[in-house]
Amino acid sequence: MPQAVSNFSHPEHDCYRLMVNEELAGFLVLILNGMFAGGSIKSLMVSSHYRGLGLGKRLWEFEENKIFQEFDNAYLCVSSFNKKAFNWYIAAGFKQVGSLEALIVPEYDELLMRKRKL
Repeated sequence: MPQAVSNFSHPEHDCYRLMVNEELAGFLVLILNGMFAGGSIKSLMVSSHYRGLGLGKRLWEFEENKIFQEFDNAYLCVSSFNKKAFNWYIAAGFKQVGSLEALIVPEYDELLMRKRKL
């Protein structure tokens, strides 16, 4: 969690908090600097207490609208061990376009994914 919190202070990150009754229920961190002619999703998290209520979907829709207002491409990385997230991103229209070997965890790759604006 400390690294996720540090994302909020980075000058190139657009950070959004999801609040429910004045409680932090989740957050979204975007990088909208146009790298690879697109925007990227740095972090998206919904607290376990608020999962299953559709809040993640609302954050996701907000993120896509925000990126696709400016760019034709959205990018993200997902760890190769995180099969559930990988499958969710595939279902959301992303395709794997590359991998970064042992970028964060030595035994796993980060999978680069891309979605084009419809």
